Amino acid sequence: MNAISWNCIGLGNPRTVRALWDMVKSHKPNILFLMETLSYKERIKHLCGKMGFDNHWTVECVGRSGGIALFWKSNVKCIVCNQGINFIDVQITNVNEVKWRLTGFYGFPERARKREVWGLLKMLAGVSDLPWVVVGDFNDMVNISDKKGNYAHPQSFLDGFKRTIEECGLIELEWREKYFHAYATSRKKQNQVGYLKDESGAMINKHEEMCELVKGYFSRIFGGTERLEMNSLDEQEAVITEEHNRDLIAEFKIEEFSEAIKQMHPDKSAGPDGLNPAFYQHFWGLCGKDVFQCCKNWLVDLAFPLGLNDTNVVLIPKKDNTDEMKDLRPIALCNVLYKVISKVLANRLKEILPVAQAIPSYAMSCFLLPKSLCIDLERMMNSYFWGSQEDIKKGIRWTSWTNMSMSKEQGGLAFHDLHGLWQAKESQKQGYRWVVGDGRSINLGADKWLRGKEGHRVDEQCLSLVRNLKVCDLFVSGTKEWDVTKVHNLFSSSDARFILAIPIPNNQFQDRIVWNYSLDGKYSAKSGYRFWQQHYSQCK
Repeated sequence: MNAISWNCIGLGNPRTVRALWDMVKSHKPNILFLMETLSYKERIKHLCGKMGFDNHWTVECVGRSGGIALFWKSNVKCIVCNQGINFIDVQITNVNEVKWRLTGFYGFPERARKREVWGLLKMLAGVSDLPWVVVGDFNDMVNISDKKGNYAHPQSFLDGFKRTIEECGLIELEWREKYFHAYATSRKKQNQVGYLKDESGAMINKHEEMCELVKGYFSRIFGGTERLEMNSLDEQEAVITEEHNRDLIAEFKIEEFSEAIKQMHPDKSAGPDGLNPAFYQHFWGLCGKDVFQCCKNWLVDLAFPLGLNDTNVVLIPKKDNTDEMKDLRPIALCNVLYKVISKVLANRLKEILPVAQAIPSYAMSCFLLPKSLCIDLERMMNSYFWGSQEDIKKGIRWTSWTNMSMSKEQGGLAFHDLHGLWQAKESQKQGYRWVVGDGRSINLGADKWLRGKEGHRVDEQCLSLVRNLKVCDLFVSGTKEWDVTKVHNLFSSSDARFILAIPIPNNQFQDRIVWNYSLDGKYSAKSGYRFWQQHYSQCK
């Protein structure tokens, strides 16, 4: 039987969960004891299944500290006998029916409570005569050589804990600190990105050049240069009442920012300023008024200070020996104050959730809302629709929000996927094509212009011949007719048929962009959203 105990110092950090997963995957323990989980039962229950365990027992955290949990697999016959805020005591029966005790123990870190820890151990030692194994962290020591740091450890504490161990009949089996330090060091080296290859395959290993490569890569993915015609906002029907609007634009209060800070997990990774939510939560009494006044001024003046929305991008390798950007998964770490402002705005919108689904789709597709804000809004709407009248946060989620946002033809309720609404705007890049006019603006190889062909682009094998040509270069000189011979010489027979089937207007109309998924060729948020939904469901 294999057992592991670990002081995880909070399970809210994705890196901690990843390290725990790697540890479980590597050592395949039958029993796992976690200390300082800083989590509640729902989180522990989810983690139990994710880690491949069948059973668990949880002692929830108190406020922002503590919390312990014991996981075990179905092949372990385990009975929970006792528990406390810092211990879980179980009886285990081996396959040969031999019974023994296992206690997961986490000692109080405060020096003033050392004797309380010793007394608790002595009490546990006396409740049974079964063989006894204690795992965990006593937050104590028997040898001064185990001490690290500058503060001396009183000899009386060393002697007291040593006597307690002896009276309980316990002996120290193994000291695991070196193992976990080596494990963390190995993990860090494994995740280190020493170099990256650019588009040409050249190796880049200088930090500044790698940063520019990363920046350029994501700029190309999330940026855009196309300018597309938009409808007027004046045509959109108002759905927010004057009362709603007064609430939304009311003067900000310090209580709104205090509540937003409290709603954030304390151990979320810090952004460029190096401060996590726990800092603001702990020192809110000292800095709260200054934070409120600054954020309020920024919102009223409609201007963020330089650096507020700066973001650290952490690249997580998807596989071993990563050397290309496509094999790295980005995690964006924003400054806490930037996230606080988003949460304050989301909380205000919470009051108008019954009409949130009626927010004009066009407005949502025009203005790029932060993904975190869309997620917060959808969580609120999810709670609103599934929660009970007594407590909106509780209730059974009979289906996922993703299913609810599907069209009724697909079995959904046609609720708006808020993040999908602005992603629909991005889908224009996939859904538009050029209509031939004078042929001077359309690049034969780079643009989408073949009417009737899926993808609307010419075959790749033709690109080298037409890369720098425009559509007008395919006209008979001085006319608005296709040069049939040239078309057949430059393109495949299939592409030639598509090209020659395109009518050329006799007037001097310029080339224009049309939306390929509406009858009039004009983009609308409704048609864009439907296109995005269909594409999303196909990807699923």
